[in-house]
Amino acid sequence: MSNASHGSSSPAAPVDSLARELDVSLAALRASLEDCRAEATEPRARTLEGALDELRRLARVAHELIDVARPAPLAPLRCTTRELVAGARQSVPREVARRVETRSLASAAVRVDGPVVIRSLAYLLESAAGETGGPIALDVRAAGGEVHFSVSATPAPATPPTGDELELAALALALARRDVERSGGRLVVEDGPADVLRATIALPAEVAS
Repeated sequence: MSNASHGSSSPAAPVDSLARELDVSLAALRASLEDCRAEATEPRARTLEGALDELRRLARVAHELIDVARPAPLAPLRCTTRELVAGARQSVPREVARRVETRSLASAAVRVDGPVVIRSLAYLLESAAGETGGPIALDVRAAGGEVHFSVSATPAPATPPTGDELELAALALALARRDVERSGGRLVVEDGPADVLRATIALPAEVAS
């Protein structure tokens, strides 16, 4: 009986426990930094803001590694394009969010796991930021029964990406592709110069009943 019990234990259980411990620790550290920032004056406030951005980046990278080991189950709900875009912008570091220009935002809805799609779109924005270093354009359009989230970015010659940034961008794209496909959509990355990114997340639009 004991052997059967050990054999049936899920290998995902230690990963889930690790993820919970990580969330608690990072949330506590983030709260502490935000309290310090609220009470600080310049230039210390800027230093603390930078530390918060690095903490957010650390949290994303850690969860990316956990996602590689064990994708989370999906919980689809109705989400609007505005909710998904707002969530993605809030999920990326401020220096990335400042470079994002939402050029079009179609009013539509999709039935997806919101946090998973938000994370996938954030991965795409961060991948664009890491690969190009230039401005990032976001277009959201509804056509042919689908909703398209298109990201395009061009290089900034004065700030070429580092090798680490390119590796993280490649991992982000791989995870975004996996999660978009799990959500019933597809991720299309257009061929082009290495320092230019054009990619689109296509998801089935929710049909009004």
